[in-house]
Amino acid sequence: CDFLPAREAAGGPAWIREVRKMLTEVVGGDVGTSVTLDRPAEEVAAVTAGVGVQKEAESWAQHLRNLVEMEWIEEQRQVRERLIDWPLDRLLSEGLALIGLCAELLSQLSPGRLRVRFTVARGGPLPPHEFQRGDQLLVSAGDPLSSTLSATVLSSDPGEIICMMTAAPPLGLDSLRLDRGPNSVAYERTMTALAGFEHGNIQDEVRQVLLEVGDIRAVNATLPRRFDLAGHTLNKAQEDAIRSVERRRIGLIQGPPGCGK
Repeated sequence: CDFLPAREAAGGPAWIREVRKMLTEVVGGDVGTSVTLDRPAEEVAAVTAGVGVQKEAESWAQHLRNLVEMEWIEEQRQVRERLIDWPLDRLLSEGLALIGLCAELLSQLSPGRLRVRFTVARGGPLPPHEFQRGDQLLVSAGDPLSSTLSATVLSSDPGEIICMMTAAPPLGLDSLRLDRGPNSVAYERTMTALAGFEHGNIQDEVRQVLLEVGDIRAVNATLPRRFDLAGHTLNKAQEDAIRSVERRRIGLIQGPPGCGK
């Protein structure tokens, strides 16, 4: 895949031009196809790699931000289109909506984070639905398009759905409705991750390997390491994940919210 936008034809990639400018300052002379170094090669290489990693990270992050933003706009459009065009019976039959619910405030997890339980107002189990942990739901008294309340599913059992909300839903009503909405949590976390990647919250060595900048063989020439897990209570999946990272320069650990990443 080509992660990066089209390069400028004149003068090569922007970061290469920046490297040339910086090398000119470091070396003290014009930089062409070859230079006579007045400073240690390692120092110049470090400058080159550092500038290259940062410029590539900025370019890559901006490209991905554009894609994520397009995806977020499209997801909102699809949700709105579904709520406008689909009859309620279809939403219910496909498990994308629940009606006739009541809400109960269970606790305050922290300021602005409320733990709320939704159950069938008349009692009994919930109808079949597709709501899973981490899903974003619209909470309304019947019209989700006019709702300003949202909830994140923390857990789902046959008789209840426990959610986290930033504001309390109408309590005492027996006609609340839940609809699957756009996943703002995934959008916000992805944007935060891209900002961290761009601004160096991730080690430069990791960014260098991912962006293929500089001498990757030298960066990868590290010995395996062993993590001491004494005193940590881990399940098998968590331990397997850690042991797999020990054998690799870069590891990706993924999983749904609350799995212990």
